[in-house]
Amino acid sequence: MRKSHLAGERTARVVFALGVYWLLVALIGFYASRCCAEEADAIGQPGTSLPALGANPGAAVGVGAGLSAAAGAGVPSAAIASPLRNVNGANGEAPATAWLAMPNMIGDFVNSGGFFRRAPDFGSIPTETRYKVMDDNNPLPTDRVFFDYQHYAGAVDNVTSPTDLNHFLFGAEKTFFDGMASVEVRLPLDQALSAIQPTPLPVEASGTEFGNIALVPKVVLLREDDWCISSGLGVILPTARSSVITLAGTTTTIENQSVHLQPFVGWEWQPNERWFTMAFVGFDFDPHGDPVISGGGIAGQLFDQNLFSLDWKWGYWLYQNPSARFLNSVAPTIELHYTTAITDGTTVASGAATYGPEVAGIGRWSNLNITGGIHCAMGKSMLTLYGAAPLVSQFDPATGALSSFFSEFGVQLDRRF
Repeated sequence: MRKSHLAGERTARVVFALGVYWLLVALIGFYASRCCAEEADAIGQPGTSLPALGANPGAAVGVGAGLSAAAGAGVPSAAIASPLRNVNGANGEAPATAWLAMPNMIGDFVNSGGFFRRAPDFGSIPTETRYKVMDDNNPLPTDRVFFDYQHYAGAVDNVTSPTDLNHFLFGAEKTFFDGMASVEVRLPLDQALSAIQPTPLPVEASGTEFGNIALVPKVVLLREDDWCISSGLGVILPTARSSVITLAGTTTTIENQSVHLQPFVGWEWQPNERWFTMAFVGFDFDPHGDPVISGGGIAGQLFDQNLFSLDWKWGYWLYQNPSARFLNSVAPTIELHYTTAITDGTTVASGAATYGPEVAGIGRWSNLNITGGIHCAMGKSMLTLYGAAPLVSQFDPATGALSSFFSEFGVQLDRRF
């Protein structure tokens, strides 16, 4: 019954989220068509004129137009405003079309790794929150600061019912070597359950926890005017608090000591002034694990499951106006995110409880999620509103709980400099 109820609730959330998404797309499309109609009427008014012959057509539409169109207008290929070439400018100059840079991968990820289940009550206690460095990322290195907020419904399997998770992320990225490499830092905060759980069941203490800081170096491997391939490595440092749980008179500490490694390869391509696509392939390895301390000694070592992920994004520039004072461009996007465990997790017995990854009961799990977003470019800033929901998620046979989340809503704000 619980499994059927959760499945129905998940389906309703997916339908609702997709309905809201396409309603927003329709409204923005209507607004864009009105703006284009007003601009077309203005061209025919006295005092206005068409662009001079030989002017860069990329400047008129705000993106790098095709080479054939540029050649026909007598414009050298070096002057074409390529969306990949001009993200950070050239030779120290300000970017000519920074607002046109391809929107970042939004992402979807919240993983049960980082929350350890204690038996026999099957509640969850938080350790470090696990996340992907490919979320809100771009294969092309970019000078930027950014802030993300994500609300995950039903992400934490509490003792009594699934608990929501609020995730906050502050970050900055700086490029080097003429924009061919960058280093990024991410500072996360999570609001759900506290890492310190002294209260007796079924009461669980809530709280806001500082997460694990991530350092992400990235380098471009291949780059052309309309596509690039890059590779990077996310290093997730154990800066979050260790978990302390008191159960049946036994105090257990799960030390936060593991350094997660997330190698990835990214690719993006913008074949024309409207369509664009992007993809990431990555892994998440836990090479060290977290020691479990009980009764003054080490009871064992907990390892998160190693993960493989594939993320793909498609988008379309629905509206473009580089001369607008406020809203320069709008792009709706759709993303698919596949994540699967490639190793089994471990369990450690301590007192009356057994601790292990929350998904240990189902072994090699996998999730397929969908994300729909609206990217709004305003000068050098990019504001993104989005929603995500599971398409395929495994159920835990022990509790009937989802191994992922019910739904997600988020806001991302990037500012280039």
